[in-house]
Amino acid sequence: MRPTILGGLVAVAATLVVASPAVAAAATGAGGSALSWAPCPDGGPLECASLEVPVDWDDPAGRTITLDLARAPATGPVRSGAVVMNPGGPGMSGVRALGRSIDSFAGLRARMDVVTWNPRGSDGRYLPVEQCIGGPLFSTPLDEAQYDAAAAAGAEAMRPCRDTDPDLFDNLDSATQARDLDAIRAALGEERLNYFGNSYGGVLGAGYARLFPERVRTMYLDSVLDHVSGVERMLQDDYRTVEVLFERFARWCDTAPECHQRGADVSAVWLDLVAAADRTPIPVRGSDPPVAFDGTLLKFLGFGHLVRSAQWPLLSAAIESALTGDAGPMDFTGAGAIPVLPAAALATQCADGFGFDGFGAYDRARRANAELSPHMAGERESYFATCAGWPRPVANPPGPLPGDRLPPFLGAGPVLEHSAVRAVVDQVPGSVTIRFDDTGHGLYLNEGNRCVIGHADRYLTDAVLPPADTVCPPNA
Repeated sequence: MRPTILGGLVAVAATLVVASPAVAAAATGAGGSALSWAPCPDGGPLECASLEVPVDWDDPAGRTITLDLARAPATGPVRSGAVVMNPGGPGMSGVRALGRSIDSFAGLRARMDVVTWNPRGSDGRYLPVEQCIGGPLFSTPLDEAQYDAAAAAGAEAMRPCRDTDPDLFDNLDSATQARDLDAIRAALGEERLNYFGNSYGGVLGAGYARLFPERVRTMYLDSVLDHVSGVERMLQDDYRTVEVLFERFARWCDTAPECHQRGADVSAVWLDLVAAADRTPIPVRGSDPPVAFDGTLLKFLGFGHLVRSAQWPLLSAAIESALTGDAGPMDFTGAGAIPVLPAAALATQCADGFGFDGFGAYDRARRANAELSPHMAGERESYFATCAGWPRPVANPPGPLPGDRLPPFLGAGPVLEHSAVRAVVDQVPGSVTIRFDDTGHGLYLNEGNRCVIGHADRYLTDAVLPPADTVCPPNA
């Protein structure tokens, strides 16, 4: 459910063949593909092509950029169409994600091509890594003056990235990228879209569903964010599910030999630790320049371990280290510094409305959610406050889907994201969300859950949904 915010922008080799933007923009029905595929430059199993799209879809005759596409072709004797996949991020390289997870798509590829792309700005071609990997520091404003100071600092931190290409930076919202997605659909010669949205890719999917409901055939949304209910409800649902995760971690700690807090009241240990860090931030031993983490930052970093049960031993060890005066192991990024929220990712997230309308809304959310989530309160508000310095209007705000004009969706969500997936998928009558009553994120693409993959493959290929009460267990 939570956006990926700490990953860097990665360079991907330029692909080979360019299709005319006029073809992509004008083709809305079925027809032959406007793309010419060739082996990718890295020699891997994928085929590559390129597609030109306008930087600003309101000015289709203006400047264009080139999107890098990749395809894992259908392997069976009968091809039924193509599925277009976005791995999330925002801005994550689809080409890399497809290559890394290609084995998970073996069943789907029996009849379907699996296609992906590197979203605009993701590969360093137009927004350079050096200027755009930096951005606002994670901070915890406690009053209006601190909030305003953080907003000013955030705007200044985003400036170097925006200055490299203001036109592109101002056109990274997910509705604009949904128009890129429709250009890909058209260039593939597909009358209607089969879409696979993972994590933040669900925001793009929601944008596409609002803009082009008649062009959707199937839409599979896995571990996605709620971009229909608004930030207030999203935060409430997020905090409720985070508390469920923390309770499971505490129960695991009661008996697990790997838990350093076994036999203790884990809830009390954690609450005392973050309260102490709020009074006196805990240093990261060996950091240069010196760095210390406050309680809200410990919550933010602790969540990075909490989301998967396989990492709970690391979280327990990090808590023990923080209790002895070294917060370094809590940092799952390994950077040993206050986390920086990359400007290139915020250019999408902030434009998609994942922020607050001023200090008053931020402060109300902090106060209201403190009771909902005693173990993680304030962490989400501090994260979304990074958009306080966003210099543009919200281009793609959350909002409802035109459910009566869409075919049924399929969703899948683990404990953390299940309510968010339901919030989106339930907008469309007849839709189904698979429940996965365990930890994880990205059940198909990242976790490789065989039960989820089987249901998703059948849906994407034949538009057949599983029963409404479907539950998938972890892989044996």
